[in-house]
Amino acid sequence: MAVYTALSRKTLVGFAEEFHLGKLLKFAGVPAGSVNTHYLLDTNKGKFLLKIDEAKNIQEAQRELALLLFLRAQGFICPRPLANRQDRPFLDYEGKPVSVYPYVVGKSLSEESISLSQLEKIGHTLASLHLLGQ
Repeated sequence: MAVYTALSRKTLVGFAEEFHLGKLLKFAGVPAGSVNTHYLLDTNKGKFLLKIDEAKNIQEAQRELALLLFLRAQGFICPRPLANRQDRPFLDYEGKPVSVYPYVVGKSLSEESISLSQLEKIGHTLASLHLLGQ
């Protein structure tokens, strides 16, 4: 299970307000994953993914979020952290960084189900990422 930090509806309503997500209609913890806690939030403005970083401290999370913002500014397709009321891409919740992203529809693929053309595309995307990181 990947929900390590249980959040109440009241707390999630506060996060929805803080990140300008609209009125929280429903939410669910995301059981998949291994390191971080994720919640899927349905609001009157759409779907969002809330991430509680369980492994990184605030400074490490800030570096990761800055990298995502840099990559997006370079045209690389990656998660887009949303800004909160203070125009920051995260909040500190009980010493843990919390960030929110627009939900992207997709599916996970097992190693066995990835085709050769998908694997090639993954390789090209990874190469682009490394070149941007120079």
